[in-house]
Amino acid sequence: MSKPDDDDITWLVSMRADDASEISRDSVFTHSCSKCGKRVVLAPSGVRFQKENPDARIICNRCCASVIPDLRAPDVDLKFAASTPEELKEEASKTRPNPWKSRN
Repeated sequence: MSKPDDDDITWLVSMRADDASEISRDSVFTHSCSKCGKRVVLAPSGVRFQKENPDARIICNRCCASVIPDLRAPDVDLKFAASTPEELKEEASKTRPNPWKSRN
């Protein structure tokens, strides 16, 4: 997730479904990038973040660079959707092959 200071939009950056080789258990493929319309995969933390921030716009990993060209810029507030390092580690430990990738 990121929120540039000069913009009131909160972005939830997510991997395009066809780019992810592995996904977290309980990930969903029910959302699309607000810029290109391609299907994205949301891990459980992303699903939770979207519910807690319904106005956040989902953007895929490929379109992210056009919206936020330098993620390291001082005016970019970049955070993980996972609220704690432990949550991120838990999601990463429960991965499986991406079934969407084999469909495309």
